Amino acid sequence: MLVLIMAGGVGERFWPASRRLRPKQLLDLTGRGSMLRVTLERIGDLARADEIIILTNAEQRGAILAEVAGAVPPENVIGEPEGRNTAPCIGLAALLARRTHGDVPMLVLPADHLVEPAERFREAARAASRYVESHDA
Repeated sequence: MLVLIMAGGVGERFWPASRRLRPKQLLDLTGRGSMLRVTLERIGDLARADEIIILTNAEQRGAILAEVAGAVPPENVIGEPEGRNTAPCIGLAALLARRTHGDVPMLVLPADHLVEPAERFREAARAASRYVESHDA
């Protein structure tokens, strides 16, 4: 299964803690690392590193790369030249995923959500992937 992590945003919602170049997905709001790092850990064994795509904006790409160094290949961290919100982000990722991995299920995750317990999340994601694969969905 491919995983898209949406890590865009302009750092407005948690101001003054977050800023344009340090948005909430890069903040440690849980005491366990940045929200992006917590999201990567939640994925666990659902996807290999090369099956994770992170879409962010071009301005934040460097900070995102630094945060995921060693966990996601740099070529899988894509900086959009201009943010266009959720649907275009998912559409771009779907096109890129199909080009690189063929027709496989794709799990879409925001980088700034806390979902617990992680194992129950992974069980649900695996069940959804099995359904999609067996129902041509």
